[in-house]
Amino acid sequence: MDEIIKLLTEIIENDDFDEKYLIKFKEMYEISTDRYNQICDVCKELETRVLPYDCLSKPSYCVKNEKDKKLILLYEKLKFGIEHRDYI
Repeated sequence: MDEIIKLLTEIIENDDFDEKYLIKFKEMYEISTDRYNQICDVCKELETRVLPYDCLSKPSYCVKNEKDKKLILLYEKLKFGIEHRDYI
């Protein structure tokens, strides 16, 4: 995943907003999004007991992955750049 993050970063830094990259990285984006949107068993238990949980504080039991988040943000930035390249 580090390679993909590095490549997406370079693409954006070079203003190479091409739809071929959306197609190329779409599956990885969807996998990362699905994984990042899941909550762990501890949070599920807290949720069923109507108690708050906070993944943003990065508790040790949290399954959220920073690399997934980075890939999601870069992909969405690329998508935004493609959609608005005439205005950038």
